[in-house]
Amino acid sequence: DVEHAYFTTIFYCLNALDVGRPLETVEREIMEFSKGLKMRKHNINLALLQPCTDFVRCIMGLVDPIAFLDDTSYESELKDVLSIAIACYQKLVIAFLFGQLKRAMEFASISMANFGKLPGDMYFMWQCHFFAALTRFARLREPNSTLTSREKQQNVREVRRAIKRFGQWASWNPSNCASRLYLLEAEMAAMMGDSRVAGLKFKSALAMSAAEDYLLEHSLGNELEGRYLESRSDLEGAKQSFESACTGYRTWGGCGKADHLENEMNDMNTVFCHFELDKTLLLCVCMLSAGIDG
Repeated sequence: DVEHAYFTTIFYCLNALDVGRPLETVEREIMEFSKGLKMRKHNINLALLQPCTDFVRCIMGLVDPIAFLDDTSYESELKDVLSIAIACYQKLVIAFLFGQLKRAMEFASISMANFGKLPGDMYFMWQCHFFAALTRFARLREPNSTLTSREKQQNVREVRRAIKRFGQWASWNPSNCASRLYLLEAEMAAMMGDSRVAGLKFKSALAMSAAEDYLLEHSLGNELEGRYLESRSDLEGAKQSFESACTGYRTWGGCGKADHLENEMNDMNTVFCHFELDKTLLLCVCMLSAGIDG
């Protein structure tokens, strides 16, 4: 049953990513299955598997993320609702990880609309809600946001709904959903200006993802904590969190994502250097002032 094997491979791939299986291993196993499809000339299933292959390679740095997002051949070749939902979910994740937030929301809408046509709450629909909510939070904190007041209100309503959903899901399945709930609650507290709760929630999310060995989620948690600390002008703390995130992404095999984040860090380091220089100058002024007063 080739069709069953195809879906099993995709589900394995996405689960392997979720639990932190090394990306190099995941790619190798997908390629082994692809070879089998080629030998049996199952070209349709091979084409259906291509988005999954490119998804993994984007994170590894072997495929350009923008080219992956721009390739509409995936959607045109996919016929069933589940395949379209999963392919758009993968594009949502890549768009979010590589800072294409507006496009991430577009893919989230298509993915969730198709998941909504399927019976029950599929596991990947949970993940889709998670990354869609993170995208909404990111768009809300954009310094030059193009969102209208109405769109901002809608995003706030949607992230509140996502937190409510994950609260329920975490009560059923804490090992898969509790750490994600903590991250969403941390983002909400950060948005509301509650630094104490935000700090505690980030720590809880990081502790749980580390205990479960969820490499992607743990690295993502460090990155989000870094962005929060950067927004509070805690540049030293942000730098440490970003470095932890990059280390985690590289350990996982996500060199493409790590490179992308390190490029952002280089821009931040320029600001950090100016910040350190300003502190040094301020200290010198204070010392000279103290000497004059003495």
